[in-house]
Amino acid sequence: MQGIAIRQIACGEYHTVILQDDNDVLVFGYNDEGQLGLGHNAYQNKPQTLMQGIHIRQIACGGYHNCNSTG
Repeated sequence: MQGIAIRQIACGEYHTVILQDDNDVLVFGYNDEGQLGLGHNAYQNKPQTLMQGIHIRQIACGGYHNCNSTG
């Protein structure tokens, strides 16, 4: 992930969410409960783009969930 400007990183029990400076959200890790928000339950070992073109202010993770503050 060299060269990616990161604003914030949040970690759940077994998953990670990254908020880039350009407001894209990347997710990866364990996904058995669908906590990555990708619409499936497959494990992701490489960052996947979750949201693009939406102004995200902040991200947060719990054990098996994540949330994004927009506005």
